[in-house]
Amino acid sequence: MRSTAMRLVGAMGILGSVGSCGGPTAPPAMEVPVVAAPVQAAPVAAPVAAPVAPVQSWVDADLAGRGAWGGFRDDARVLVASERRGEGNSLAEHDAATGQRTTTIVTPTWAGPPAAYSATTQTLAFCTEEAVIVRSLVDGKERTIAAALPDELAFSPAGDRLAITWSEPGIAARVEVFVVADGKRIARAFPFGARRLDYDSGTRVAVAFVGGAERLALQLASDTPAYATLAVGAVPAKRWTLRSLRSTEEDEFGGMAASLGQALAVSPDGSWLAVGNFEKRALLLAPTLQGEPVALPGTAIATALAFVPDGTLVAAAGEDGPLRLYAVPAGTLRAQAEAPRQCQSLAVSPDGRRIAGGCDGTLRIWDVPAMLAAR
Repeated sequence: MRSTAMRLVGAMGILGSVGSCGGPTAPPAMEVPVVAAPVQAAPVAAPVAAPVAPVQSWVDADLAGRGAWGGFRDDARVLVASERRGEGNSLAEHDAATGQRTTTIVTPTWAGPPAAYSATTQTLAFCTEEAVIVRSLVDGKERTIAAALPDELAFSPAGDRLAITWSEPGIAARVEVFVVADGKRIARAFPFGARRLDYDSGTRVAVAFVGGAERLALQLASDTPAYATLAVGAVPAKRWTLRSLRSTEEDEFGGMAASLGQALAVSPDGSWLAVGNFEKRALLLAPTLQGEPVALPGTAIATALAFVPDGTLVAAAGEDGPLRLYAVPAGTLRAQAEAPRQCQSLAVSPDGRRIAGGCDGTLRIWDVPAMLAAR
């Protein structure tokens, strides 16, 4: 199944520390005369405090299908693309406070995920059977890009470029970049070389812009044979920096496997890449792809990753396990909360206070300050 790794946009820094408050200096103690002890009254039993229920740091909404993509339209609204069992696909808007669906953005006749959203320009991109539709959520105007059935879509931070990837069997994996304003293609590249993909490989290419419209990060993953490769390069580029994340025989259970391609995220300032897979492992890497990666501890199978707007935290969720928040770049665990099974996408609100997860049948929206307070 396809899944995207989700994009971060919006305001910077929201997770402040709580300061301590000081009061006025107490006056010096006064000398009190000694008096006879009073007659003791019968002791009164102290009231028994009622048990305090744990604070639930999330709300849920029923998607009736797989939540394959999500993005915050603003702090109050979440866009969710889901593959709905028995009802066709759905691209809808949900209330961020309650999780409930408020508006259907695209009718169930659309082709389904992938999708992408630019909060900067309030522009949504989604797929039909034959093309990618770019729609302004301000005035409703649309533009059609001739790009049938891609793997992933990604807007540049300014919302003026759209990157689209393909990994069909029998061709070489490629990425194309389009100008949003006129739909003109300005770049086409084969970052992983001209090798044609096998028909039984189960390949997928994830994509994200790195710090601006000039660089892309891509990840090609295959199930048969198992391999995963990162590529970072300029747009347009003929030479790409590559890093293989193939599992080795010596590291069979801890290495990076093909399904690593399930999760790829880039910090808003372009300083870090986050990658995750079905091997119960997630990593932070520099965009140069050099040096030793930082491992994110835990046993969650990280199929979805997202950075908070100021880049100080990265969220990870997966096939089965909690949502975890890690400090960047240390990789230390800051907080965690329960998560539904099979989370395929994560998105963070522009103010950084909420995280939305598209999972199998459920949209879950977590409260970040509550998660950190519970830690």
